[in-house]
Amino acid sequence: MAPTDMGCVKASATLGVGMGLVSVPVGFFRAHADLKHLTIQEKLVRMNSFRVAGRAMAGPLATFAAAGAAFGAADCLMQDVLGRRDTLTGVVGGLAVGAVVGLKRGSLISGIGFGALCAGVMLVTDFVEKVAHPAFDDIKVYGPKEPKKAAA
Repeated sequence: MAPTDMGCVKASATLGVGMGLVSVPVGFFRAHADLKHLTIQEKLVRMNSFRVAGRAMAGPLATFAAAGAAFGAADCLMQDVLGRRDTLTGVVGGLAVGAVVGLKRGSLISGIGFGALCAGVMLVTDFVEKVAHPAFDDIKVYGPKEPKKAAA
């Protein structure tokens, strides 16, 4: 995940900011869902308040940013400890995301469940990545690669 020249703090901050930006549509959906039961006049009055929209967007933004930062830090630290990037680094990152969600919900069971789900997704992603790359390495955009000629 993180290149070797990038520190773990910078990697987790970058991923946290990226996930925070990704959460903006989730915040808009949440703001819409919060105001769905109101009449049009009530919506106009409430939507003019930036505080209402800001409050509705702040929760997902903070959660996504914290989850991204936790994943980036755990993944990078595991790479430093192991000295390589493998399946275990992604699994530990997924467990860190589950811990953040568990803290957000205030439930240990929720954290364990989300951690297991994220770790499972990372296992599947890693497996597909390892299977797909060798299968498609010799295919160009428009056809198979030509065999490499030996240097004379």
